[in-house]
Amino acid sequence: MSKQAGTYTVECKDRIKGHWKDTRKSLLKLYKANNYERFHEYGLHFDYVDPHTFDNQPIGYYRYLLSWGGPADELRYLDTGVIQYNFQDWFDGAVLDITKDYLALWVLDQFAFDLSGLFKPSNIWVERAGIK
Repeated sequence: MSKQAGTYTVECKDRIKGHWKDTRKSLLKLYKANNYERFHEYGLHFDYVDPHTFDNQPIGYYRYLLSWGGPADELRYLDTGVIQYNFQDWFDGAVLDITKDYLALWVLDQFAFDLSGLFKPSNIWVERAGIK
């Protein structure tokens, strides 16, 4: 906890696991429904963030923006193969490594542009991250 202007606020590092749990529960419902259209109504945006777009950000990543504002959260698929859940709330932020969570890999596969099913982006991340 930190004290701001006479009040106490809970920092993102203390809140991130609860927010990921809620987000994961929502994603799990979409996974079980197996409904491609419904999935794409859930998040806000999917894009690539080039390296050095932000200060102290040498690695590029794909971003699946789930919510924006305060708080905001997103899944980040780093070029290194690491997958992160990123939670931010007004000048504060925290990161949780979710590389081995199958739902994070499933989310990435929903953005595959090859509808033949032969290419699955998650295969690349599994290889990069060294997941067996």
